[in-house]
Amino acid sequence: MTSGSNNNINRLVLGTAQFGMNYGIANIHGKPDQKMVNAIIDRALKNNICEFDTAQAYGESESVLGEAIATQNLKGSARIISKLSLELNNITKSALQDTIYNSIRNLQVKQLYGLMLHEEEQLELWDNGLENVLSEFVKNGLVRHLGVSVYTPQKALQALNCKNLSIIQIPSNILDNRFFDAGVFEKADRLNKTIYVRSVFLQGLFFMKSLPENMAFASDYHNKVVLLAEELDISVCELSLWYVREAFPKAKIVIGVDSPAQLQKNIDYWTKHTLKIDVPAINKKIGKVPIRVINPALW
Repeated sequence: MTSGSNNNINRLVLGTAQFGMNYGIANIHGKPDQKMVNAIIDRALKNNICEFDTAQAYGESESVLGEAIATQNLKGSARIISKLSLELNNITKSALQDTIYNSIRNLQVKQLYGLMLHEEEQLELWDNGLENVLSEFVKNGLVRHLGVSVYTPQKALQALNCKNLSIIQIPSNILDNRFFDAGVFEKADRLNKTIYVRSVFLQGLFFMKSLPENMAFASDYHNKVVLLAEELDISVCELSLWYVREAFPKAKIVIGVDSPAQLQKNIDYWTKHTLKIDVPAINKKIGKVPIRVINPALW
């Protein structure tokens, strides 16, 4: 992995799952109201964060995000990536056009910067007509980039081989180096495709002071992260952000927040140069992490 500061604020993408549903293992506040979301979006735009990640399956997230962006009168500046419904089973042009137009109406924009398949299983539809249909929406200007959100390195590599998929979203963090080890970042760089990294805080697991009994299997690895932060005399949030910033220097990093203050704190951490993270040394200390710990679907 390449080490060295790459703290360009344009690498940060605001995730908005929490705008439409209760999201994250450490979430104690629930969904922020529209006023709070407006304030978060305002803070993001003022800090030159103009890329937002949402999905049709995130409850009211698209509508709430669209309303917040509309209040800023900066619709042309916002780059929004949404994901197709998890219930996608009709790949006809008319059916997909209806769902894409619905997202565009909800988001109050003229074009989606990105449209992703929400699950890696949907890749099986790609060569069975889905690619041809979605490519038409790129040609007519409704969508700028096509992509997919995946969970496994194998599917990430498969997606990178798909000619018209230019953005791939993956989970990765200080405990999860599967995609780097599989050569996903290297291949994406070679093909000039963009990787978006989500789950950098492992859905908030890193921030919990103690894990519930049903999560005891993750305690040893949770403690490793906490102890590493203590050894470096930084917060767990700083460690988590600086790690992905340094380890994946060309990737976009998706973060979720529930208040403007939390967003500002993350921005401030991201732009710091106070400590050089030794990525290989950290990886050696962490060691190999069981899939049950790093895949929230198995919790």
